[in-house]
Amino acid sequence: MAGDTATVYSDAVETEEGTMTKKRERELRKTISDAQTELYEAEQKRRRTTNAKTVGKCFAYRNSYSSGEEWWLYLMITGMDDNGYLRGIQFQHTADDSIEFKSINWMAWPPSKIDGYQPTSHAVFNQNYTRLLALLKRRHTAAIKIQREA
Repeated sequence: MAGDTATVYSDAVETEEGTMTKKRERELRKTISDAQTELYEAEQKRRRTTNAKTVGKCFAYRNSYSSGEEWWLYLMITGMDDNGYLRGIQFQHTADDSIEFKSINWMAWPPSKIDGYQPTSHAVFNQNYTRLLALLKRRHTAAIKIQREA
């Protein structure tokens, strides 16, 4: 048919390049599937090897939300799943006085200096974590006091 790139026949597909049988199409699809599986397994192995080195490490990132004022975002890599994806916890006390804690359940690659993350010690991470929890407790206590007085 003029203008068509492929015409389907009973057991073959005719293209401008020639005829392909369904058997050949299945063979090609299996080759592609096998190659994708091999590639995925290689990526998974590389990810596990690379990411395992960062489990238990802490990082700090200078954050700003493009507001001009900067603060530190802290991240600790707490584990890794069977596929090599990292888990962690992060927290920050933003310039607008918001306190954010976040559990990260999927991180393909570890934080890097290229992305702006800097390695930091457990002591610095824990000191800032404890400081923010204490601030939250003070805010909570003040809210309860106000509620009781109302």
